[in-house]
Amino acid sequence: MDAIAYFRVRFGEGWIRQAFDRHHPFVELVWNRAPWTRVRLADLAGAIKLLEALAGGTRLVNRFARADQYSGAVFELDIAATAMRRNLSVLLEAPTQPGRNCDMAVSRISRRNTTTLYIEAQVVQDYGMDSHRAMEIAERLVPSTVWVTMHRELLGHIVRIPSDRQLPRLLALTNAFWRRCELSAESEHLVVDGFIDIWSVPIGHKARADLVAAGVPENFTTPVPDDPLRRTIRGVRQKIGQLPLLAPGVIAVKPPRLLFLNPTLLPQVVEAIKRSILDAPQITAVALVDWSLGAIANPREARSMVGGALIVRHPDRHIFVREAVIVANPVRAFHAGDDLLAELL
Repeated sequence: MDAIAYFRVRFGEGWIRQAFDRHHPFVELVWNRAPWTRVRLADLAGAIKLLEALAGGTRLVNRFARADQYSGAVFELDIAATAMRRNLSVLLEAPTQPGRNCDMAVSRISRRNTTTLYIEAQVVQDYGMDSHRAMEIAERLVPSTVWVTMHRELLGHIVRIPSDRQLPRLLALTNAFWRRCELSAESEHLVVDGFIDIWSVPIGHKARADLVAAGVPENFTTPVPDDPLRRTIRGVRQKIGQLPLLAPGVIAVKPPRLLFLNPTLLPQVVEAIKRSILDAPQITAVALVDWSLGAIANPREARSMVGGALIVRHPDRHIFVREAVIVANPVRAFHAGDDLLAELL
């Protein structure tokens, strides 16, 4: 494991131990021994070596070491290292406006001319803070391990996520409900007006079919408030001010996975992204970048147009395909760099 040995040397043995103790996202690659994780670890080690040779590279790598900044730093590392491996010039923390820098400037330099794109990278987490809170509270109210170990399944739903003030009373009620279920061989019902309406049924019990026939939802659900498109657009808008006014700027976004849950909605997503940058002609494009299993991607669709956006797919990370939905700004002031952007992403 040359890559692990490199990380131990680069960050110190103490960092590796702390990463495990503090659940740093990096340790998921170490725990998971699937072949693709070995490829990914080697890729990250190589990217760090490349980037540390650049001015500002050490600061970026130090962000990689921090759990709270890891995802954003890795996304920037991926983009910059890809550029360098393709013999493109990379300037980290490139100045754009007085007192402002963007994440990087990527240039293709030839004898005839130089084409430069200024890039801001943004990772939008899979769930917003409200969603994380809702999922955490739902798990406390209806802990999945409890009903699995009791060989029961749940029907119904949590109607509304309680406030912090309301939570203790509901926890007392749900805890009493689980204790009642432990002593029962029949279906049990808990209803708290406005908050919870759930049935706990022994696996294989005939009552389940009767409840579903009576209109009880057959799958347990929770209300998880989330609007991935709104959060993605907010992320785009936050980055506009970091890019230059008189040169082509690109915003690369790793969006929430829920944004592409329904591919048929992609044209609406593209249209919303276009509207969000109409007042910023210096923004050449927004690129939505994510990874999918290679088995899902169609090799014949290496490049395609959907909803007015260019989709670029290419193999990456052993069993994955990197997909970039490049949404061009309809009012962009700069048209140079389209091929450079497609090559990079």
